[in-house]
Amino acid sequence: MRNRFPGHFAKNNVVDLSDVWDGSLLVFDTSILHNLYRYSDDTREEFLKILEELKEFAWLPNRVAEEFLTGRNGVIEEELSRYDSLLRDLKRTQSDLKSRYRHPFVSEDLRDKSEGVFNDLVSELEENKTNFAQKLGGDYVRDRVANVFDGKVGYEYDHDTLLDIFKKGEDRYKERTPPGFKDANKSGTSDAKKDLARKFGDLIIWLQTIDYARDNADSVIFVTDDNKEDWWEFAKDKKLGPHPGLIQEFKELAGADLFMCKSDEFLELAREKLDETLPASMVDEVREVSRGIPGDPDAVARAFEGVDPNIFENEIGAWEELASGGLGKALKEANKWNQFYSDLEAYDRIGQMADSLNASKNMFDNLGLSEKSVLRAIEAQSRLNQVMGNRSANIGKFGVSQSGESGSGDREKGDE
Repeated sequence: MRNRFPGHFAKNNVVDLSDVWDGSLLVFDTSILHNLYRYSDDTREEFLKILEELKEFAWLPNRVAEEFLTGRNGVIEEELSRYDSLLRDLKRTQSDLKSRYRHPFVSEDLRDKSEGVFNDLVSELEENKTNFAQKLGGDYVRDRVANVFDGKVGYEYDHDTLLDIFKKGEDRYKERTPPGFKDANKSGTSDAKKDLARKFGDLIIWLQTIDYARDNADSVIFVTDDNKEDWWEFAKDKKLGPHPGLIQEFKELAGADLFMCKSDEFLELAREKLDETLPASMVDEVREVSRGIPGDPDAVARAFEGVDPNIFENEIGAWEELASGGLGKALKEANKWNQFYSDLEAYDRIGQMADSLNASKNMFDNLGLSEKSVLRAIEAQSRLNQVMGNRSANIGKFGVSQSGESGSGDREKGDE
C-alpha cells in the first residue's frame, strides 16, 4: 500500500525530517527568501548564516530566483508601509492620551510620563524605517542570498517549454491538480507571457524541481511558507502534511522522495544538525512571519461579510441625541463613549487591512488574491470608509479633537 500510495504516508514533523536530512537536497521557495526582509535584524542575520553554512546542500529553481529578484522591492515597500501604519497608530494613540476629555480616567501625571515614551518609540521607528529603506538601493540581503546560491540555480525554461506548461497548466488547474491551482486567477484575462508566468509560477517551480531531482537527488526537502491548499493537505483548517498528490507525482516523475517543511521547522532542524544555539524567540518570530502568508485568499474578504453599516449609523444617531443635551452630559457617559470608540477602532483597524490590500498590486500577487476577493474587500472597505467618514463628522459635534486619526481619505490613495 505504501508503494502504491506514497502521498498518504508522508513524513511531516521535525523528528521524521531529521531522519532524512542527511543526503537530502534543500530546495527553497520564493516565500522563504522574501521573508528574510520581514524578520528583525538579529533573526535575519541568523537565518542568513544558516543558509550560508548549508549552501553545499542548497539549490534554487530558476523561477524562484527570478521571483525573488523581481519581487524583493515590492516586499521591501510592503514592510515600509508597515512602519508607516505603526507610526500612524502610535501618533494617534499619543494624540488621544493628550486629550483629557477622551481619556478622563488617565491622570495628567501618567499622561506626561507616557509622552516621553511615545516620543522615543516614534523616533526609533522613524530611524529604523530610514535604515530599512536603504535596502532598496544597496541590498545586502540580495547579495548574500546570491552568494549562497552561486552556481546553485537551475536553468530557465525556453519559450516553447513555457508555452507547453501554460497549456497543460490550464487543464491541471481545472482539475485542481497541485501545485498552483489556487493561483488560477492571477493573470486575469491577460495572455501576456509575463502574466501567465505569474499564474503558473508555482507549477514552473515544481516542474523545475522535478527535472533537477531526477538526475541529482534521491530525496528533496522543499522549504516553503506558502500555506495554500495546493501545497498542503488540510482537514477542518488543520494542516495534515504535504498534499498527497505532490508526493505521488514527485515519486513518479523524479524517482525521488519529497519532504516538505515550513521555515520555522527548517530552522529547528538546521539548529539541531549544525549544533547551533538559537533563542526560542527567534524560532517563534520566524513561525509568526510564516503565518502572515495567507493560506486562504478570501479570509480578509470574509471578515467583512455580515457587517451591517447601519449598526454604526444607529449608534452615531444615539450619540447625536445624547450630544444635544450638551458636552457635559455626553462626558458623563464616558464609559459608554469609550466602549463605542473602541468598537469603532476595531473596525477602523479592519479598514486599514483593506487599505493595505488595496494599496499594492504586489501584495495581491504575494497573497494569491483572486480578482473576486479583491473586489469584495474593496467594496466592503468603501462601505467602511463611508461609515468612518460619518463618524468623524458626527463625533466632531462633541467638541472632541480628532487630530492624529486617519480619515477615510487616507485609504483612497492606495488604488493603483
